[in-house]
Amino acid sequence: MGEYLCHTRGDVLRPPRLHRSICVTAFTTEPAAQRQAVRAAYSEHFARFGIDDAGSLTYWLTQERNLPRELVVSLLRFTRHDPLVLKRCLPSLNDESERWGDAELDVLVEEIAQVWANYYDQGDRYNLPFELGVFMERLHRPAQAIFYYGEALHYYGDTPETLFNLATCYHGSARIRLHRPF
Repeated sequence: MGEYLCHTRGDVLRPPRLHRSICVTAFTTEPAAQRQAVRAAYSEHFARFGIDDAGSLTYWLTQERNLPRELVVSLLRFTRHDPLVLKRCLPSLNDESERWGDAELDVLVEEIAQVWANYYDQGDRYNLPFELGVFMERLHRPAQAIFYYGEALHYYGDTPETLFNLATCYHGSARIRLHRPF
């Protein structure tokens, strides 16, 4: 791709320092007169802050147990809704979930849905969809809990705890819809 771009009078920009975790390269088709300014801006940006810096900061922040909800939401957005970041931050969210208002919960539930859109099964033993189902139950969001328990069934099979929690959600949802206190 880089060779093609060079043959079409484009340019390949590489960061001034190599990153440990990812190879970052940019391509430009700017006219030759403007290319030097683009190259300088690109180099300056990566000289100040790089991909490894972002990864290191994210890792360090997610090791803290008592992250405020606002910081967790910011981290999720900063990492483009990385499921691993949510996994690491879930204990912090569980600790303080009782103190949030409906508007704050709506924002968090939406951010978690965007994280789920990025989920990929790596054969991990940690059942993230199950944990999200439990979390949604704590937030009194049975429809979302049912969704995540269904995803847990899909990825991890019909474990007793998933089936039990799913049945409990369905039972609770039926009680709410029928307005019966049993």
